[in-house]
Amino acid sequence: MGELEEIKAELRAMKQAMRSGAAHLGMKGDKLIEYFLQLNDKENLLLGQLVKSSADAPLQIAVGGGYPAAPGSQNGTVTVGPPRIMQGPAPAFDRSNLSSVVEHMHVCEADATESGKGLRALSSLAYSGTAAVIADQRALHQVMRLMALHPESEGVQLCACGVICNMAYDTSCALGAIADARILTSLVGCLGRSSKGTVAKATEAIARIVGAGAMDTTVAADLAAAKETACKQLGKLFSAIVLSTDSACGPNIVKICEQLAQNEVVDCPCIAKAAMAASEHVACAPHASCWLEITKCLSGDKAMKSDQQQALVEVGAISRSVGFMAQFHSDASLQLAGIECVSTLVGVLWDALEAFAKAAGAHQIENALKDHIDDPAVQTKGLRALSSGVAWPRDVQVKSGYSWANTVCITKVAMEKHQHDPELQVVALESLAKCLEALPCAQEIKSDGGDELIKNVLAQHTSVARLQTAGKTVLRHLKA
Repeated sequence: MGELEEIKAELRAMKQAMRSGAAHLGMKGDKLIEYFLQLNDKENLLLGQLVKSSADAPLQIAVGGGYPAAPGSQNGTVTVGPPRIMQGPAPAFDRSNLSSVVEHMHVCEADATESGKGLRALSSLAYSGTAAVIADQRALHQVMRLMALHPESEGVQLCACGVICNMAYDTSCALGAIADARILTSLVGCLGRSSKGTVAKATEAIARIVGAGAMDTTVAADLAAAKETACKQLGKLFSAIVLSTDSACGPNIVKICEQLAQNEVVDCPCIAKAAMAASEHVACAPHASCWLEITKCLSGDKAMKSDQQQALVEVGAISRSVGFMAQFHSDASLQLAGIECVSTLVGVLWDALEAFAKAAGAHQIENALKDHIDDPAVQTKGLRALSSGVAWPRDVQVKSGYSWANTVCITKVAMEKHQHDPELQVVALESLAKCLEALPCAQEIKSDGGDELIKNVLAQHTSVARLQTAGKTVLRHLKA
């Protein structure tokens, strides 16, 4: 690093001499240009050695370099404690010198404005000298720390995304140093910002990291190898999202995937494979809920078939979703996410319904409804999902564990428990209407005062037209 800094300093001096026509070390004209090119080659050689030694290494979070850790920071973690308080006015710094820029980012970390200035300078250096920025372990650490210290500052977030985005132009860096869970998580967090500039820059950075394989000419020459590399990168992104439990980024992640697919960096099977790889990192209910939400977003509109939906079904997303519901059966929010996810995955796709049946999906939804009788959202979504089972072929019902008798019983219990919830009552009554139209179940519905329950619900919600229509339909069938 010392030799590299000396070469950079001499190159700056030579550029200044060439611009002004002055001599440098007694050399001018062609001789000076020849020496400049030789020295520039030496700089590139040193940078190449730094990339080779550090690009594949994980991001080092230890502060090091003679900088005392701020309170709350620990080696190997990104624990963010109180910022260092700057004494006196902000010092001047050399924007063209990496050490000076990083020093400024450390000394002035409590000030969002000064932090932004340091990040802007680092962004420029990251574009022209990515390897040097990677080699300085303090630099990336401080970028992450400033993002955490100033979550409300659009300036800091935008400039930090700019640093990472410029580093992503370097293929080795994009495939190694910045394809790190902590960096990817920070970028994902920026997708929900109010500033369109920050969102755009974070999106660009993510797309460059995922598509780094396509930028590598040695890999891109082999299309299959390039897509495999992109799949691994995308898997890292999805895993980072799952571990962060930030499912709100789902719509933006879908847009990024669509953009990558249009550019032929990835395809639907690649995206599906990456999503399934991320599910391997699920260790708790929040992780599983996040994965279910992201998978639902990737599946698209459940009223329409899509290649991405098909690809997710083929890699086993339905079985994995039902498995998470069974594994974390006591978590109501996860059950809700699971029901919505499998409903979207199944959609109108026959193969998906077969996969749902094979995973005993209907039986698992029944269990969710029984376990979370007090949760109106779970009851509403679950009853809506089960109501479609009436029209399934008999063999699919058997495989899936569907029972119309159980559906009727569970529906009546939910209606009794949540009489004041008009949305739930609409879904419940429409479900009973479907059963009556297809099955001889009138006595089961009437039993234990079922017909009186329906009349009571109608009397409580006289202004809800859809509820009145469904309820009257049920009563007409029962009377007939």
